[in-house]
Amino acid sequence: QAQLFGETFYRGLLQQRLAFGDAIYAARKATWNKRPDDITWGAFQAYGDPAWRAEPRIEGAGGGSGGAPFASPEELLDALASLRADLSRKKDRQTEREAQAQARSIRQLIEKRCPPGWLELPPLQSALGAAWRDLGLYEEARAAFLRAIQSDDRSGRVPIRDVEQLADVESRLGEVDGDEAFIQRALDRLRQLDALVSGADAACANAARCALQGAALKRLAGVQARRVLASGATDKDIAAAGDAMRATLVQALQAFGRAEGAPGQARFEPALALNRLALEALTPWGSVAERDAALALGQQCAKAAADAFRRDGGFFNALLQPEALLVAAKLDGSLGKAGDAGRSAFESLAAAYREALSNVIFKPRDLDAVLSQLCLMSRLHDALSVVDRTRAPRHAAEHRRVADRLLQLADLLQPGSGRRDDRPVEPEAESPTRGARERPTRKAPAAATKRAKPKARAPAKSKPVVKRRG
Repeated sequence: QAQLFGETFYRGLLQQRLAFGDAIYAARKATWNKRPDDITWGAFQAYGDPAWRAEPRIEGAGGGSGGAPFASPEELLDALASLRADLSRKKDRQTEREAQAQARSIRQLIEKRCPPGWLELPPLQSALGAAWRDLGLYEEARAAFLRAIQSDDRSGRVPIRDVEQLADVESRLGEVDGDEAFIQRALDRLRQLDALVSGADAACANAARCALQGAALKRLAGVQARRVLASGATDKDIAAAGDAMRATLVQALQAFGRAEGAPGQARFEPALALNRLALEALTPWGSVAERDAALALGQQCAKAAADAFRRDGGFFNALLQPEALLVAAKLDGSLGKAGDAGRSAFESLAAAYREALSNVIFKPRDLDAVLSQLCLMSRLHDALSVVDRTRAPRHAAEHRRVADRLLQLADLLQPGSGRRDDRPVEPEAESPTRGARERPTRKAPAAATKRAKPKARAPAKSKPVVKRRG
């Protein structure tokens, strides 16, 4: 009797897709039909929602477009969770075509297997927002997160983190579109959330939220740097954008500073401390003591990252160690030096990054995050090189060399990634090699200049000098 009951129940539940209550009824009926004189058909107890159905098999990414309609919202939530898990385990870089195919699969799943009324459920919009974000579809993610947090969440299943994630995707959208107002809106959300949950004397409610503010401010500074580097920008435009960028960078390093903690504390975050130090290195130091303190903190960050890497062997802890060396090379000025000194600093960094990458297994999107930060920092250095051309020519040249080497490093880690279409063109009038080349021509007599013209156009000895300058 027990075997018959069990077989009938699971056949109905799993193969025939009966609801839980209907499968129980079918099993009891089959048991009674076999032995009507035996009352054990009613001895089997079952507890649960009579309308519940077992999860259907998910075909393809996101459940595919075929199959029976979902029996409950939980099934759809499970399907979305399965898709996100598959994305997190993906070892190869996802192409744009693959991302669009995944997106189509989710849309078909919602249109063909999800009752329309379910789309009003806040937990479902929250899950959709997370899925769209993981696919890099930030417009869709923003819309879903907005619907989730604006809905009447009577079940209490939409986390406060959705507000933070909404702000994060908005700042990313603003960075892609070059829209400062959009990033400012994201920052306003984070600040208002802090004001809502913080005490009167608290500058930031938690470290994660401060870190999100720092990241958004870095993106805002990157957009302002594009205005500095824009073709056709007047001196007035450059000065205004440069001042705005410097002010934003100060706010960013303050946000990271509130989030990083301190060495020896349980919540010390070396990655956030290095973010702050990298931003502080963009401007000249007020004193040698401040610079030495920053260098010492960078060494503590490297040690903390090395200890963490020995425990977990993770990618980001591995990369924090060469990143600490990169920050140190910016802090002490060695990365911006000309000639052999600068090249030696770069080669040491390149070797450290190569060694770190050879010791870990990583996913392409992990490396993409590192490369995007290198390119962003190179843009900031390039913008400062333009701003400082007249007011501080020496600093301008150092910023330009640092930007060059950051892009070289990115290109070394992944060929082709160290390219930007907004790099500044150095004015020829400011080039000392150009002046040295033209001086003999200006002093020579007219007749001599005419006779020597074919050679003066491209002298064999002057070309290497011009190439070495950059």
